[in-house]
Amino acid sequence: MAYFLLTLNLAVLILSFYLFFTRNKLKTVLTEKNKLDREIYLLNLEKIALDGVLQAIDDGVIITSIDGNIEMVSKKALDLLKADLSHLKDRPIDSIISVDSTRNKLFTQDETKLSLTTGEVILAKVSSLPILTEGEVRGTIYTIHDITKEKEFEEMKLDFVTMAAHQLRTPLTLLRSYLSVLSGRILTKLKKDDKLYLDRSIQGANQLSSLIENLINITHIENRLSMQIKQLQIASLVTDVVYSLNVIGKEKGIKIKIHKEDSLPLVPGDPYLITQVLNNLIVNAIEHSNKGRNIDISIRNSPNEITVDVKDYGEGIPYEATKHLFEKFYQAPSHLEAGSKGQGLGLYISKKIIEAHKGKIWVNSIQGRGSTFSFSLPAYQIHPPNQLG
Repeated sequence: MAYFLLTLNLAVLILSFYLFFTRNKLKTVLTEKNKLDREIYLLNLEKIALDGVLQAIDDGVIITSIDGNIEMVSKKALDLLKADLSHLKDRPIDSIISVDSTRNKLFTQDETKLSLTTGEVILAKVSSLPILTEGEVRGTIYTIHDITKEKEFEEMKLDFVTMAAHQLRTPLTLLRSYLSVLSGRILTKLKKDDKLYLDRSIQGANQLSSLIENLINITHIENRLSMQIKQLQIASLVTDVVYSLNVIGKEKGIKIKIHKEDSLPLVPGDPYLITQVLNNLIVNAIEHSNKGRNIDISIRNSPNEITVDVKDYGEGIPYEATKHLFEKFYQAPSHLEAGSKGQGLGLYISKKIIEAHKGKIWVNSIQGRGSTFSFSLPAYQIHPPNQLG
């Protein structure tokens, strides 16, 4: 009997220990379950928030897995692509957007053609951002901005500018001709004030003519018209432009000096357009040079390219202004104060022309010491560029 009671007590003790450890283990399991439930709850909240953000963004958003298959598509993207989620889900992103080797990388395509399921084609700006977790790429976020209407409006605007400029060109040419004839016939007979009025009329007509020509040039450039590519001797073009502008320089007592290296290679380019760039830069240098100072033009041979520097010794340009000089209609404050009558288009046009030739253009300036405008063009290639843009 005593043995039975001892055995029973031992069994009860073992059972008590078992229940104690089981209860603790159960508490641990319940705690882990609560943590897991909370994490699931938080993940659901994040998903709801992400869905809300995706639907609020004006651009279309597509999220892909690391292998490039579509995981999530915003409503805006579905509307833009005119597709159902079932049609896009798990499809490779390459079937919609041409991403090539840019998958899982940060990139932007300014103008991409997207083919819709309806057969339509739209123009879009596409950007991507890799999704990183602990430094590893887990997928990619793509944003799609439809620019079709923007491009259509831009073309309408350019067409209007071209039409208006051409309509104004003919009567303005007649006006300039008549003013020139009138000036030649009666200038010596006019009083001092009348001469001033006539001179200002001629000057205003010339400025308006220059503005119209610049607007036409911008239209040509922004419409990406074909260029007439030839093998160019840059030094010869510089010499011709300087010869034609020497008269203007002499009025301010300015000498234009050319410094060139020997054996310069040929450059592929449109002679008319490159001449226009040289003309813009040298005229600017003359206008903003101090009287009696020289203008130095250097032509240098760099590896695989030719560089032209146009240096003046005028008032210089504020550093902050140099960042905006090549923007459309921008004029540096110092130039405006000096009474410059330009339209802020010459440098913009020059930049577009140089970039169309796969070149670069820039400026270095120190206030009170002058400015150097430079551009470089690639040396002659077997397959030169044949279009603007």
